[in-house]
Amino acid sequence: MKLLAFMVYTLALNVLANESSCTNTVSISVPKAGSIGVQLDSSLIVQAFALGSPVEASGKVAMGDKLSAVNGNAVRALSDLGNLLRAKPGAKDRQLTFSLAKEVCSETLSRGVEAPSGTLTLTHGLKKLMAADFRQAHYGGPLPFGQPIKVVYGEPLDGCSPLRNAETAVGAAVLLTRGKCPFLAKSRHAMAAGAALVVFMNSEIGLPRVPAMGSMPSDTIPIILVTQTARRRLRQIVEPGKTKDAVMLTLAADHAVEAAWDVLHRLCKDVKHWPESAQKRKKRYYKLSMQHHPDKLMGSDERFEALRYAYKKALYFSNPSLQKEMHFDEFLASR
Repeated sequence: MKLLAFMVYTLALNVLANESSCTNTVSISVPKAGSIGVQLDSSLIVQAFALGSPVEASGKVAMGDKLSAVNGNAVRALSDLGNLLRAKPGAKDRQLTFSLAKEVCSETLSRGVEAPSGTLTLTHGLKKLMAADFRQAHYGGPLPFGQPIKVVYGEPLDGCSPLRNAETAVGAAVLLTRGKCPFLAKSRHAMAAGAALVVFMNSEIGLPRVPAMGSMPSDTIPIILVTQTARRRLRQIVEPGKTKDAVMLTLAADHAVEAAWDVLHRLCKDVKHWPESAQKRKKRYYKLSMQHHPDKLMGSDERFEALRYAYKKALYFSNPSLQKEMHFDEFLASR
């Protein structure tokens, strides 16, 4: 009996250890031929992914992570990569090891949990109307990735009272504006109307993850937030007060979107996340512009708009004489 109890106790300890096991590194295999599709800075930190990147496709590496080894050999500088990336004779793949910017637990890795952020695409038949970034709320059900859903505006648009268009909201992605009442109240009204997804449209620059406040039923609907830029474009495509059955919304998970907005939203929110030195601040802005400018491979207008706002905010609030000269809104409009 004592031996059996000891075995059960040891097994329980192992299970607990496995559940709480976390790592700061991850290794992936990529084909021995072709580019790895990753843009690295001089510190070997991932700045962007090229279209079709096998590294991004693994779902384990995000912007901000650092390439630390190739085929078990440490990478100390960009100049090392050329030789290290040449596949060994007879090798089928190349092994890349990355140091993660954020610790990841093995339980999460083994389950292949989807990214809490990604890309929202609106289509009309075979025509693509728009694409935009989204971030999942800290509450709500699992996101319906890859499932086309019809799009309707909520009535009222603020979602602060029971939806009057419940008959068209059933099974739809309901668009609601931010503000006037808590997110939770809006979510409950959309859920009561039978919506399949709530899309909150931000009224401010940036893209946070909607916080969990209060409680929702365990079978609640999924909830996402899109940017102020996306809100303007959505209003041009989907008319408030009208059902657009032919306009469909589809979600795709993308870890790169989460990594990008994790940085951008913090920069928008508080100037303390920028370097104090004007020269270093300008250098960081230029570096981020190379990632997020719409002309760049992985850039977008909504990310670049947020970056420009964050940089102007840092310029303004780091200059006392400028603050005396004009209001922040005037400064934003002046450049």
